[in-house]
Amino acid sequence: MFSLLNMTKKQAISLFRNAAELATKLGISRSAISQWDEEGEIPREHELVIRYQLRSECFDQSGNLLPENRRPLLKTVRRRKPSPKRVA
Repeated sequence: MFSLLNMTKKQAISLFRNAAELATKLGISRSAISQWDEEGEIPREHELVIRYQLRSECFDQSGNLLPENRRPLLKTVRRRKPSPKRVA
């Protein structure tokens, strides 16, 4: 469960489609998010923006995630684009 002011990177990404969308909404680069510790807390200023500006409808007054907004924490997987086929 999310509690007030200790959101992890995985939890933050789970509130958006992916890390790229989260980065865009926060106005930072994807590489900045990739530097966050996987299991540690995200920077406080970014958590506050997520909780109170971007996704405030997802949290109750105590700062806990509302049950209808809970999604399983998805493992972020990088997918490689297939290389173009060469025509001889």
